[in-house]
Amino acid sequence: MGRLTVVGLGYLAGAHCTAETEAHLIQADHLLYLSADPITSAWLESLNPNCESLHPFYREGEGGLNASHRMVDRILRSLHRCRRVTAAFYGHPAIYLHTSHEAISQARRHGFEAKMFPAVSAVDCLLADLSLDVSDRGYQLFEATDLLLYRRRFDPGCTLILLQIGALGETLFRSEAKADPERIRLLMEYLMDFYPPDHPSIRYECAPLPIWEPVVQKVPLRALAETPVTEASTLVILPLRSRR
Repeated sequence: MGRLTVVGLGYLAGAHCTAETEAHLIQADHLLYLSADPITSAWLESLNPNCESLHPFYREGEGGLNASHRMVDRILRSLHRCRRVTAAFYGHPAIYLHTSHEAISQARRHGFEAKMFPAVSAVDCLLADLSLDVSDRGYQLFEATDLLLYRRRFDPGCTLILLQIGALGETLFRSEAKADPERIRLLMEYLMDFYPPDHPSIRYECAPLPIWEPVVQKVPLRALAETPVTEASTLVILPLRSRR
């Protein structure tokens, strides 16, 4: 009977993997992976010659959910012919990743053993790089499009973390995707319903290589629409007021 192991690769090429994750990468009869950079891909291929990238399942201009369905189907087909299958994804496999959850669900439905292991997430990197201790006031985490589309309510007295602001309102896969300044402006205007225009925000990006520094750009909220944003950007809004 086949067994599916789902792991995360973190964000720093080859350096964020736990010993537990690396063992599963090496021991897999078939390793399927989705990485964010060629260095991580090369590292994975050096660990296990029986590996396959899932990136070709994306189609230009097509919804990402279609690609996810194809990836899950490929993982299930591998499970039917291999005893140990590992699916590895950049970041944390449980955070905003439909493919990992669906693969585990379908594998169990077909009678296979399936387990997910923890990994370094973008939030872990962010808290360390910004030296944020959120145990005092707490923090709230949203995907940026979801927050804006559904007008999510949140507590401005907590740290607010918004993922994927560079893909705000984007529903299709584009290899040359760029953030839309007008969409960023809509997000900025919504946030200014809760914060003053000069309230501090931070555009953050993880460092993908040890020799690089993370992007930490402090900007007043009113200047957010003029701030360069990439698909790797995360937005952090610091707490508005002190507790009584």
